[in-house]
Amino acid sequence: DLALLMAAPASPFRATGRVSVTGEVAAADDLVIDLGGVTGRGAATFRFRPEPRLDIALAMARIDLDAWITALRGAQTPPLPVGLDLSAEAASFRGQTIRRLRGGIFREHERVTLTDISAVLPGEAEIEASGATAGNRLELALRFTGPSLRATTAAFGLPVDRFDPSRLRAFEGRARLVLEATQLSVPELSATLDGARVSGAGVFRFGARPALGLGLNFDRLVLDGLLPPAADRAPLLAGGIEIDANLRLAAEAVVWHGVTAGRAAIDAVMERGRIGLRRVSA
Repeated sequence: DLALLMAAPASPFRATGRVSVTGEVAAADDLVIDLGGVTGRGAATFRFRPEPRLDIALAMARIDLDAWITALRGAQTPPLPVGLDLSAEAASFRGQTIRRLRGGIFREHERVTLTDISAVLPGEAEIEASGATAGNRLELALRFTGPSLRATTAAFGLPVDRFDPSRLRAFEGRARLVLEATQLSVPELSATLDGARVSGAGVFRFGARPALGLGLNFDRLVLDGLLPPAADRAPLLAGGIEIDANLRLAAEAVVWHGVTAGRAAIDAVMERGRIGLRRVSA
């Protein structure tokens, strides 16, 4: 059981290779690995001096990323620093397949550091990330690019089919994410979507009734294809909105049905199914 040796999913394993030992290090290199029936290659190095440390590298054909995340979250604090360099040509995550997953995880005491994380998501979106934990707080610097935000988000169950098929396409940008026990916040966001520049920040609080706070600035916001048809708005509102939100949106230009409004801004709130407009200007 690999889980008895390191923070990994419970699985039988077999590794074959060469081991060399000196006064400072014990190393197993060019390992041929069978992990629960999945083949791959790897290496392991245990350093005695100057401080004890274990480094492991695994390159697998495929992995169950959900199981690895669960194992890492529930792992006990290791008695010595442990570094894991993990790569997989395919990884399953929440029912979807992620390709070309790469990344390094280093754990020392309670702190976990993530370096050079990269992957190709459904819809051919590419992401790069790095970050670290501090207690129950995880902070990440994220870069992303892809040909269709619609395809990528739809793969993970977001309801994007209500928008026009021509919208929510090419995107790229960067963001800083902070994940805590009660909320996910994005203190910094700078991106382009459908050719328009957008920047801002937001926070999403978990709970029985989720709450969203969002402030975004656009250089040009085209509403055609994003707002539902007039006939669909009343049933949507009558059905209630199962989320509370504070929204502050601004744009240098807003286009809707051929009409352009300059220096537009809206400050709105949604609470318990009620929608209130604090201020609208253009």
